[in-house]
Amino acid sequence: MPEATALKQPAGDGRSAPNDFPVLPPPVRFKFNLLRPDLIVLNVLGPQLFTQIVVVLVIVLFAYFAVMDLPLILTILASNGVGRR
Repeated sequence: MPEATALKQPAGDGRSAPNDFPVLPPPVRFKFNLLRPDLIVLNVLGPQLFTQIVVVLVIVLFAYFAVMDLPLILTILASNGVGRR
């Protein structure tokens, strides 16, 4: 480092501010909002794991409702005469 730069930007000089060269912005922190638990889980788990869990939950819920509603759907179709010639 050139001597002129070192004199302009002293580092470690007693109790000088450690965040002068370069000046760093304050860290961006997540603010927890209890009205948005999905964002809390996203920030805790990370985007990749959160996406995987959401996809699995959607598939499981779709399969659950498909299995639970299948008898109702078949009953409605049978009562309307679907499949009769």
